[in-house]
Amino acid sequence: MKWIFSSFLVCCAYLSYGQTITVVDIETAEPVIGASVVSNVEVSGVTDADGKVALKGLSYPTQLVVRYVGYEEKIVRILATFEDLEILLTPENRESVLDLVTVTASKYAQNLAKAAISIDIIKPDLIKSINGSTADKVLNKVPGVQILDGQAN
Repeated sequence: MKWIFSSFLVCCAYLSYGQTITVVDIETAEPVIGASVVSNVEVSGVTDADGKVALKGLSYPTQLVVRYVGYEEKIVRILATFEDLEILLTPENRESVLDLVTVTASKYAQNLAKAAISIDIIKPDLIKSINGSTADKVLNKVPGVQILDGQAN
């Protein structure tokens, strides 16, 4: 009877023991908060404020898939139990370039090349150098435009 009870306790301890995984940004060595870690046996979790997640009930060998917005997906194959595992995520290399925006005085958007009037382009460097909190401060720097009492002249 004691043997059955002790076997039961060992099984419960084994099932309650989770494999600890830490997810870290490879460039900054900072923990990644909120990354999802999913195994191929339907065991999953989300990293906490320290970038850690404990997965319980993994069977080996297993495959873990780690995902987070703005990072490349990482697939890790694990053959046996482990104490602690650190997974390094690499940020995605995506450059976001915005299309040209035309601001006009009419209701309709128009292409810069097809506009019949003079149009000036406000470059991002100008906006950064002015550090204006409102659009009228930036527009005052455009040649030929003056903002007086909130109205363009």
